[in-house]
Amino acid sequence: KNIALSSDELAIRTKLTRGTAVHHLNKLIEAGLVINEHNRYLLRAGNLSAVIEEIQKDINRSLNDLKAVAEVIDENLGL
Repeated sequence: KNIALSSDELAIRTKLTRGTAVHHLNKLIEAGLVINEHNRYLLRAGNLSAVIEEIQKDINRSLNDLKAVAEVIDENLGL
């Protein structure tokens, strides 16, 4: 189950100040790991294992895109 928590709730649970929690939340949002919905935060997927699987899919898509570009370059260079 994906639970949405406020920054105050996260700060209490992690024993961090609210400012520190918000700082890290912003970094996690930028990285695409956490989503902010109505000032509540939740993982991109239901749990950390699912988040890692989503990241792995993202990486695989990016690598496939790079491979396709590399193949075109190789072909243009006659390699």
